Amino acid sequence: MKVYFIGGLGCNSFYPQDLLLELPFEVAYIDLYQEATLPFLENLETLALWFEKQVDLSEDVLLIAHSLGADLAVALAARYKTLHLILVDGGFLDMGKLCSLEEELAEARMYLEHTCYESLEQVIEEEKEAAPFWTENLEQAVRTSYIYDQSLSVFRLNLSFSLVKALLRLRRQVFGLLSEVVNPSLLILPELGKETPNWKKEALALLPEKVRVVELADCGHSLYTEKPREVGEIIVREWEKVFSARHGH
Repeated sequence: MKVYFIGGLGCNSFYPQDLLLELPFEVAYIDLYQEATLPFLENLETLALWFEKQVDLSEDVLLIAHSLGADLAVALAARYKTLHLILVDGGFLDMGKLCSLEEELAEARMYLEHTCYESLEQVIEEEKEAAPFWTENLEQAVRTSYIYDQSLSVFRLNLSFSLVKALLRLRRQVFGLLSEVVNPSLLILPELGKETPNWKKEALALLPEKVRVVELADCGHSLYTEKPREVGEIIVREWEKVFSARHGH
């Protein structure tokens, strides 16, 4: 079985490295967030064409995916029956129940326009101060996430609004296919509690029975960068149970 990783919106290859170091098998990173993917984000058919260029589908594939990456991974797994899923806080939430696409796009545009810094050191210092866990990999991830805009003399996120808009539209377009995924899946979540919003609890209540849920305490949405060792331990421990369930062991 070959293993791949797709991150959430704005991810780059450095973000998952601390997690991947905790895993006893090789994992290839798939870069969804580059301008070259834009022509493939029109619908599930075009996304599938892109995916087929990234992976070897001649044998079973395990896809570890976070957030928006997990949302798209579910749609791909519904299409490719040899695809297995480890979802990291994603793949189950209907964004249409939270806000309109227009509202989400407006918020995304504002975030992109206002996330600007005079220096990369300023970004890194703020990220480091806010992070519960920090490594050289995360520093390099932040550096890679920003580009210098000469017209404004600032560092801004290396994401175009066109790409973000296409991804957010596609996520809504392909939602609802988790029940069509043939293989049992593993879903890793931040621990649920009083602070967990009702809309998330309601979405989780609708999960198919073949989705095994494991919660991790004291972390947020970016749990694999906050607690890479613990997430790695969950994957190693729990995935064998999920895979065994598929074969009836």
